[in-house]
Amino acid sequence: MHHLISIREAVFEESKKLAEDIFSFKFSISGSKDFIFKAGQYVVLQISGNIRRSYSIASAPSLSENKFELIADIIPDGAGSTYLMGLKTGQKISFLGPAGNFGLSEELDNDLFFICTGAGLAPIKSMIEELVVTEKYREHKIHLIFGTRTKDRILCEDNFEKLQKDGVIDSYNIYLSRDKTPGKYNFGYVTEFVKNSDSVLLRDGNFFICGNLDMVKSVREALENKGVDSSKIRFEAFG
Repeated sequence: MHHLISIREAVFEESKKLAEDIFSFKFSISGSKDFIFKAGQYVVLQISGNIRRSYSIASAPSLSENKFELIADIIPDGAGSTYLMGLKTGQKISFLGPAGNFGLSEELDNDLFFICTGAGLAPIKSMIEELVVTEKYREHKIHLIFGTRTKDRILCEDNFEKLQKDGVIDSYNIYLSRDKTPGKYNFGYVTEFVKNSDSVLLRDGNFFICGNLDMVKSVREALENKGVDSSKIRFEAFG
């Protein structure tokens, strides 16, 4: 964890089911004007005693003055999941952060590829929304590659389809690893996108990867096999 500051307090506002076993949780910070974060960063929730859990911020900084949204994959009997699902509107929570170095930087050029699975969409959502709000998306071609197990676990599909329709996102690919639903979805893992893409296109890109350790490792290896320089690959792994 990087640059964690003192413990802060926030107020739980609401939760919303986004997909099967995946929820968003919204919080506000009252009486403070100094909660400033960068797209891609995370916070650390104080669950109880010495138990803490890290969650990436899913909201865009420019749309989040003294508030933030988290996205969590709810795991049965998980300490963080049990805590989040038990929150009541108006309840105060303690957290540390923001922290982390995963995110956009000023010197980025060329195409931006966002590759994520499951709740790993959270920091990616924050980054893409920030590019939209600041209109910096006009400087890049944006490609979103999202993977999950089944169709009922796809996150924010309508939002990103609209961004693609509006010309903000140049390509939007969804991969389902356990669901052969016919139509617009791809069957398999997000690594298939890398393996099936033109090396010339990939070599000029900047990559942001977020998901479980195995997925991040596989995608990084696939990119490097395509000749992508490791300095062009940013990632955040969990689990």
